[in-house]
Amino acid sequence: MLLYIQSKAYPGRTFVDLCRPSDTVARVRANLLHSLHEIGHSNHQFRLQYKGSYLRDAYTLEEYKILNNAVISMVPLNDVSEWNKDLRFHQSTTTTTDDQVVDVVQSALCEEIGYLDTREKVLRNYKTLVMMQIVLAFLALFTVYWYFFFAYLLVIFASFIYSPSFTRIGGWMGKNSVRRREFMVVMILLCTLMLASSILLLVFSVSELTLSPYPTTRCQSQVSNCFSEARGDPVEEGVCTAYQMRCYESSVWTSVYFCIVIIFMISTGVLCCYLLYNFKFEVGDFIEHYLIQTREMQQVMHAAKHGDTSQKRSAVFELATMAASADDNKFQIVTEGGLDILISLALSKDSTTQEYAAEAIAECLTVPAIQDQFVATGGMKTLTALLYTKNPRTVREAITAISYVVSDSDDNKMAVVADHGLEDLSYASKYADHRNRRVLSTIFLELAYYSETRASLLTRSTPTEAIVNLLIRSSSTNEDHMEDNLQTTILALQALELLVIETPTLITTQENLLEYLLVLPSRINENKIQLLASQLLLNWTHSPEDCEKLCSVEDFTDNLLYFVHSNDANLIRVIATIALRITEPISLRSKLNDEDFQDFISYLQNASSDRQTWNLTAQALDNLQNKPDSGFIQKNPVRPASSSSSEGEAFTQ
Repeated sequence: MLLYIQSKAYPGRTFVDLCRPSDTVARVRANLLHSLHEIGHSNHQFRLQYKGSYLRDAYTLEEYKILNNAVISMVPLNDVSEWNKDLRFHQSTTTTTDDQVVDVVQSALCEEIGYLDTREKVLRNYKTLVMMQIVLAFLALFTVYWYFFFAYLLVIFASFIYSPSFTRIGGWMGKNSVRRREFMVVMILLCTLMLASSILLLVFSVSELTLSPYPTTRCQSQVSNCFSEARGDPVEEGVCTAYQMRCYESSVWTSVYFCIVIIFMISTGVLCCYLLYNFKFEVGDFIEHYLIQTREMQQVMHAAKHGDTSQKRSAVFELATMAASADDNKFQIVTEGGLDILISLALSKDSTTQEYAAEAIAECLTVPAIQDQFVATGGMKTLTALLYTKNPRTVREAITAISYVVSDSDDNKMAVVADHGLEDLSYASKYADHRNRRVLSTIFLELAYYSETRASLLTRSTPTEAIVNLLIRSSSTNEDHMEDNLQTTILALQALELLVIETPTLITTQENLLEYLLVLPSRINENKIQLLASQLLLNWTHSPEDCEKLCSVEDFTDNLLYFVHSNDANLIRVIATIALRITEPISLRSKLNDEDFQDFISYLQNASSDRQTWNLTAQALDNLQNKPDSGFIQKNPVRPASSSSSEGEAFTQ
């Protein structure tokens, strides 16, 4: 049967695998490893998925009801961008550091490749040896036993015509390769018969040379008539003597010839025996031994708990595959005490074991019922500790697992912030990639929603700094991950918005945040993001000192103008509120007039679409023209409208 394997890592390539229904999934994966080896990706981690379910190595295609011409997905365990890096598989024979890890699956792949290269080389040498014997067969015509030529030529002809063809890249080729083993058996028998015949004829030749006087009995009988017919003629006798010498030389050549034939027959027979043994090997035999795992959960658990490093890595890989396959498997893992084992393996010194343990934990935590038990066993400490590992995939799985916990249960959120959890999340924010930044922003937003965890966020400075760091880094990256960066920006702004409701001065001390919020509309043309940024800017208008800091930013007026270009009524209303607030301190009016702030307010007034915004801008113009004399009036903190509020909601003054 034929299987077609597709992967998003190779959008223009489909791998085709010829297999049997009785083949295991591990055998299919092994065949794929050989295909990946040819394009330089033999050491990359992947799973096979069929109809939404991950396939376990120990099961056969028939058991999964995979039919001929089925399409299977190859799911890489790393980002597509990471498939150009050297990664290890889920097998190892040693522990210690990353540089000392030996991947036995990779070693098995190299062993198979060497085995196949040897097959190709020996088969090529076999054909070369057969072609060399064509000349040797014709030399049999110059021996005493010239009729040996016909048998020898027949064997050579059969050897060459019916010989199978093989290359490591192309595999078996031609119809002769179908019965390759039968061919080698026949060739071994023919070589044995030819060898026995050659030895027998060699014995006859040597015995004739050694047991009879010169020029051998056969030659004497052949030249006796010649000498009798010569009748003493010196010329005729010379001819007879030369004929006698040639006969003797033919006997010597016959002995030498069959010695050479014996050597060639032995060489050919040895090659045939080796090829017959080599033909028993099929692609994937060695790799399947290391990939395949038992189906019994208890045995997998025992290997994960008491096995050596190789067995633990293999077992935790199997657990991760099982957890990704179905929810029933997740509950079965928990029932067999798998959570404690996975937590222990997540702290292993072997980084790949850590990676698969973190993946298995993340898969199990997709079920809310398992999250409570995981938190009760102290698993959150392990997840936050994994944020310090150097393996980016382990960090990603740990962050994903934490996001599942904080998203599904308010009661479990406190377990995240306990025991330096916020500091661990803040550390991960410094080095997170685009995808991890988005998940981390989600985690901080979920923590900010819940009152108890929000209080923990407000009592520390590092969480706010981490959120600001996520916000700034998302806008400083390239456009390759624009969607993730936009989501991170929105989530981080919403988290900050929730925090400043209770503590408006929380963000005014953050360096570079003010400048970032002002230039954000010039970088991102998204009304929702601009509205969130403008609402945060209101926090710099609660005191004359904050207003002065806001006005002192370079190109302050031009940056505010970008907000107005959106033509969003709510956004323009917020900008009008900011304009009114910063015109209230008398000490700033002169500076604002010098920067033509009146022109900006006039433009803002013309862009207003409702009476409230127009009144705000009119009052701001009055302040700049010094019509009402007023010092700075401290306003009660204005609660910014959340991102989910309706566009028609007005800001209170």
